[in-house]
Amino acid sequence: MRVRPVPFFSKIGIAAAGLAIVLSSPAASQQAGSTSGSQPALDSELRRGTVGDGASADTTGSIASAAPPSETTRTSARDVLEQVFGKTYLEHNPLTASVEKPPEAETAPETAPPHSPEDNPFEPTGIRIHGWTFRPSLESSLGYTDNVNSTGVSAARRGSALWRLRPQLDFESGWSRHSLSGSIGLTHEEYRRPGVENKTGIDAALNGRIDIRRDLTLEGDLTYSRSQQSFSDPNTPATALKAPDVDTVSGNASLTKQFGRYFLALIGSIERAVYQSVPAQGGGMIDNSARDYTALSEGLRLGYEFTDRTSVFTEVSLNQTVHDRKIDANGNLRGSSGYTAAVGAKIDGDVLKGEGRIGFRIADPDDPSFSRIRGFVAESSLTWQATTLTSFTLRSSTDFEETILAGTSTIRRHQVGVDMEHALRRNLIFTASGGWTRSDYVGSARTIDEFTASAGLEYKLNRQMAIRGRYEFVSSQSTIAGESYDASTVTVGVILRR
Repeated sequence: MRVRPVPFFSKIGIAAAGLAIVLSSPAASQQAGSTSGSQPALDSELRRGTVGDGASADTTGSIASAAPPSETTRTSARDVLEQVFGKTYLEHNPLTASVEKPPEAETAPETAPPHSPEDNPFEPTGIRIHGWTFRPSLESSLGYTDNVNSTGVSAARRGSALWRLRPQLDFESGWSRHSLSGSIGLTHEEYRRPGVENKTGIDAALNGRIDIRRDLTLEGDLTYSRSQQSFSDPNTPATALKAPDVDTVSGNASLTKQFGRYFLALIGSIERAVYQSVPAQGGGMIDNSARDYTALSEGLRLGYEFTDRTSVFTEVSLNQTVHDRKIDANGNLRGSSGYTAAVGAKIDGDVLKGEGRIGFRIADPDDPSFSRIRGFVAESSLTWQATTLTSFTLRSSTDFEETILAGTSTIRRHQVGVDMEHALRRNLIFTASGGWTRSDYVGSARTIDEFTASAGLEYKLNRQMAIRGRYEFVSSQSTIAGESYDASTVTVGVILRR
């Protein structure tokens, strides 16, 4: 078999790596430490032909066979090679593939060694139980809002004092292989003003990864939320006594196979929304089931990793939206089908971290009276760690959303937002955010611009307790008379964490 010559620079790199391995091994370190002060004695032994405990040294040039390297030395060697060449190069280079870590003992489930408590004395450490970490919290706050129903009608605008309670539980696994994390929370708001409906929302999330093989992984997430739609939403029935509750379940999954630095992934997503019935002003109930829908997406993603932290990809997907009621109250067919093609990039650095994509979507509504949906779509989220105390997160998106509003089938939505967090002290955190959203109802004269701003300050008394104050402002401007509104909310409360 012909042996392929090793390039000159590869020889230099491998030699440097070998030197680093020798210097980094525990045996070399111990030997260097033990002989640093006895070089004359060693020279004397070499001249006599003996080394160590009387072992004979062959002065003619023969070399005694070396003992096999210890497990510690082999592990150290592998770690150094990964730092020099990178993990992916190491796995596919025949000259370095033989330098491996010792096989790990099979345990089920495998758990990572426990880590020490956080260095920051104001950060909660959580509760660790059998390889899991649980972080419960409870927030109770008092406040005031000047527009409970988010309405632009002066006669219906009402301000009220409020009490907000939010329990939450976050959890994550500590396994060395696979991972599972999630959270579940509830937000309850009670208003002191008579005739104002109290609100209760629920949110839950689950994220997981299964390491099927070294080069094959399955990742997914599942979320659920119950929220109350705003009275200002054009889809809210005008005769409703209260805004409807919306239950939304969504999930994403990807099966990724690595081919060196290339990767190929099967991707899919599903979203299910159910709108609850609400009482009508004249009596009876308003059925909102015509708005219930299921959105599906299936696709393929091909990408390339420049480094372990930087990659680019391209993807194509098929999209379908199916409504429970095929024909709405206006006699229009609801639903659509189409496809999306996009390119994107992902970075996971110490200073910059995020993912973004831009593409083009085409969809055909089921009703032939509606025009084809086509246009650019984009989504990005980028976090900049400006300093150890300050971070910024920029969010943006452009997408299409279906609606059953009369005269239109699609909402084209643009969103831009920025979040900032700054630690004035280790236990004093300032946060601020701002955003803009434009909702353009295609085929209709309705366009809504929404501006949001908020600022907050959190003072941590210790690991378990903090005081938080927050101000929120929203302004919605619509081209339809009576739909514009603004609202301000101020809250101050206490947070208990573990």
